[in-house]
Amino acid sequence: MTNGDFERGDFSGWQTTGAVSVTSSARTGSYALTVGSSVALNGDSTASQTFVAPANMSQLSFWYKVVSPNDTVQYDWVAATLTDVAANTTSTVMARTCTNRGLWMQARAPITAGRQYRLTFRVHDDGNANDPTYAVFDDVQLLQSVPGMVLPVVTNGTFETGDLSGWQVSGANVSMLTPSMLGGCKSGTSCVQLGSTAATYGDSTITQKFMAGATASQLSFNYRMSCPGSVATDWITATLTYVDKNNNTITSTILPKTCAKTGAWTPVTTTVAPGTVYTLTITHRDNNSSVDPSYSVVDDVIMQ
Repeated sequence: MTNGDFERGDFSGWQTTGAVSVTSSARTGSYALTVGSSVALNGDSTASQTFVAPANMSQLSFWYKVVSPNDTVQYDWVAATLTDVAANTTSTVMARTCTNRGLWMQARAPITAGRQYRLTFRVHDDGNANDPTYAVFDDVQLLQSVPGMVLPVVTNGTFETGDLSGWQVSGANVSMLTPSMLGGCKSGTSCVQLGSTAATYGDSTITQKFMAGATASQLSFNYRMSCPGSVATDWITATLTYVDKNNNTITSTILPKTCAKTGAWTPVTTTVAPGTVYTLTITHRDNNSSVDPSYSVVDDVIMQ
């Protein structure tokens, strides 16, 4: 990638349309790229770059931060695509997103050595002066995958890929939700449901192994429940496991068994130590009673 960290102080190496600028509000270094504007405009702004994947690289990675106050993905959105130029096929690296969390998030996509690709960042704004939308991008780079390597990021923690890539899934029922389904997601356009509106028997679980990055200090996620029964039979729980310096496996319960009846989104936060490899496990249990089936919805698994 040419000028993927934007430390040249410009967007040389990139093809742009619409409102594109360089900002000092970077994730790392001194500069980042802003696509869109803090002043409303009607239409799309884009930044794209064509590159050939080197022999030793197998992943594309970039970081982004979306700023979209008081709007929804129906009107304003940010997205990223990767086109295989020779095959003329395009994959979605970041699905249309409209959020105002103000957090840096990472997106990744597989690449094949020797293939030519075109990466495109796109921001759509409907022109409403009350809620202009823009996104900041930084640290666009190609990564080498090593067998057994654990990257310093929670992969697909917002589930905005629309699937469960990055997660290990097991148990009775794990499925994706969209904002129009069962009360929707905490933010964005996708989240994950554990359990079902119909009775299920046993555990529904998602698990991910990750390393806390050099500046990371906490891990958080949000959940909500439909649990008409009791915690004796139906519940959600979450654990975080790591191996200490004495090679002891330590498991801490960051969400004790809970049967919440309010249906409200509830945050869970725990501390993490930079450089430590963790395994996060989130499990929902239903005892298969047709009288009181239960499920949980999880969204925004974020390390910061």
